[in-house]
Amino acid sequence: MTITISPFLIEAYDEVFTLWKQSEGVGLSSADSRENIHYFLEQNPGMSFVASAEGRIIGTVLTGHDGRRGYIYHLAVHPDRRRQGLGRTLVDQCLQALQEAGIQKCHLFVFINNASGITFWKSVEWEQRSDLVVMSKTLGGSVRDAFPIKPSAGIPDQKMDITDQQFAIRKMTVQDWDAVRLIFEEGIATGNATFETEAPSWEAWDAGHINECRLVATQEDRVVGWAALSRVSGRCVYAGVAEVSVYISAKERGRGIGRRLLQALIPESEKNGIWTLQAGIFPENEHSITLHRKCGFRMIGRRERLGQMNGWWRDVLMFERRSSVTGIGESR
Repeated sequence: MTITISPFLIEAYDEVFTLWKQSEGVGLSSADSRENIHYFLEQNPGMSFVASAEGRIIGTVLTGHDGRRGYIYHLAVHPDRRRQGLGRTLVDQCLQALQEAGIQKCHLFVFINNASGITFWKSVEWEQRSDLVVMSKTLGGSVRDAFPIKPSAGIPDQKMDITDQQFAIRKMTVQDWDAVRLIFEEGIATGNATFETEAPSWEAWDAGHINECRLVATQEDRVVGWAALSRVSGRCVYAGVAEVSVYISAKERGRGIGRRLLQALIPESEKNGIWTLQAGIFPENEHSITLHRKCGFRMIGRRERLGQMNGWWRDVLMFERRSSVTGIGESR
């Protein structure tokens, strides 16, 4: 019998929730509503999974991270499919996704009276900690009320607050070009952002970037960062492959703006038929490497001595992110 492991999409929620309810040791609450799980999946794309056989879901797991540590929730396997290695396989998928995002450690919570659960996690080489106590506090309101980001619905033309740092993400317009060009020039000046030595004209930049996938971050109507995609080839077989550019104002770096831009750009790209995002990054640009890993990119290789810059040959690291939503149908 063939078992298929695939990304957990919200369309599978009802069947997954039924499996959770059937699984001892899985603690369910209002946090596991369809709305909340949808939000969790959007914030951690491609990190949660379902296992299917004969047209029904027989296993599932939730995974996410906060930029520092990964977390696994609600691992469940149908009683008829236990002790066949499926739980371990699902966990391995989660850990691989976290590693590709640059996460080096993962935690999970097990009820103290869940003896079988504790035994399972120890059997797959997880350590039971005795030096920590879990502290919890119930908060009022909804996370989505405070952070109303809805990536799958697209980015609005008007600005939308997405963090408590008071910057917003919206679509780029031609009126933003002066600020976009200035930020690009600041990136050029670092010597580690691009091979380019000067910013192009608006006409040249506009012709080289996908119109539907251009975002800016603003604070008090001032552009503080931008992200955009460009086609990698004119050949139809590569129609869903695009190159990522993310640039942040020199004065605003280190505030998480780049991550928010890239997190918003990913669903925009998927909505517009892009199935693979790629990025070429100088090895010296450690901040960009970390950013892309945290957003689900993985390094696929190193192109040595790819081009000269100021008389020096430069290597380029190649990163990519394959969509779990777009371009997943069988080829014919």
